[in-house]
Amino acid sequence: MKKVVAFIIAALLVIASQAQERLIPLKYIQDKDKPTLVMFTASWCGSCRYMKDSVMREPDVKQVLDGFNVLLLDVDQNDGKLFSERFTAAGFKGAIPYFAILVKSGKVVETLLGSVKKKEFLAFLSKAEEKE
Repeated sequence: MKKVVAFIIAALLVIASQAQERLIPLKYIQDKDKPTLVMFTASWCGSCRYMKDSVMREPDVKQVLDGFNVLLLDVDQNDGKLFSERFTAAGFKGAIPYFAILVKSGKVVETLLGSVKKKEFLAFLSKAEEKE
């Protein structure tokens, strides 16, 4: 009898761990069939502004980003604070800009820290296709 109870408890723990809460709830996702790009940013961050105002506005980058749900989260605002805690397991330690690519299942498949040039950013975004 003790073995049966232990087995049931172990099975419930496995089921509970598989049903983990998504890092980003679906209500924040516009198109569930697209991967999601999450960017942790702040209004005072010069590197973040460079990425948003320069790299991410390049025509070829914008074209690729059309294939993503893009979620910009300010670490100084409520949603940014809430979600930044959820991303610690994915390598977020508070430094920004921090990018994470989540595939349709909600799993983080690639991260990027800091500002990069257009070529490196496009290579980073291509990781969503490789790991889907």
